[in-house]
Amino acid sequence: MRDDALFRVVTSLKEAVPAVSPASDVQDHADDIEAEQKPEAMGLRYADYLRLDELLGAVHPVSAGDDRSSWANERYFIISHQICELWVSQILVDLDLALECARLADFDSAIDRLTRANALLELTVTTLSTLQHHLGVDDFLQFRPQLQGASAGQSAQFTAVLAGARYAPVAALLEIVADQCNGDSSNRRARPQLGARLDVFIAGLTRWRLAHLDLVRHFIGTSRGTGGTSGAGYLIDRLDEASRPS
Repeated sequence: MRDDALFRVVTSLKEAVPAVSPASDVQDHADDIEAEQKPEAMGLRYADYLRLDELLGAVHPVSAGDDRSSWANERYFIISHQICELWVSQILVDLDLALECARLADFDSAIDRLTRANALLELTVTTLSTLQHHLGVDDFLQFRPQLQGASAGQSAQFTAVLAGARYAPVAALLEIVADQCNGDSSNRRARPQLGARLDVFIAGLTRWRLAHLDLVRHFIGTSRGTGGTSGAGYLIDRLDEASRPS
């Protein structure tokens, strides 16, 4: 390429990409952060909106603080269960909304709510599996005696959602799906789609039960459960509780 042609190319690139001072970029970024940290910068701050002080302050391991390793492991154990409780709280809300929409014959919205509930159920199962893979058995047994009988089986939310077809909103949705007499033709076509989402949900509950069973077998084997049950045997006896009636 000739010198004059090269000069034209370089000149055009300079015009297309204006020069920026790295120091100027850093200062602008610092100014942005400082502005966001001022109370008057916004009506509601991120930490206040999420109630982070309360949320993070709700993690209280009972392990002695001088054993940082055991304390950190128990903290992970607590957070995993708290996350599951939060996901399940939203699942229960979405099941109620799905039923409300279905009763109004708004099947598209009901299907959307059930689809989200199914996604959250998968996140719950994934959280249990992650706990199993990233908490050692010996690490769990180190703080297990401090749980003093606390067990996930005592969770009112878990008990409600794991009732499956016997949980009132799910039972009511199943009745709506089975009703092929009421509504117009579009509603009758939408009911099988709603039913398919319910089938996925109930199957997800079975995966949850199996994941929990694997977790219990992994950590305590055939020992008695923390809450005083027979442990894995107790969970096996209840594997069919989420099964949908024929």
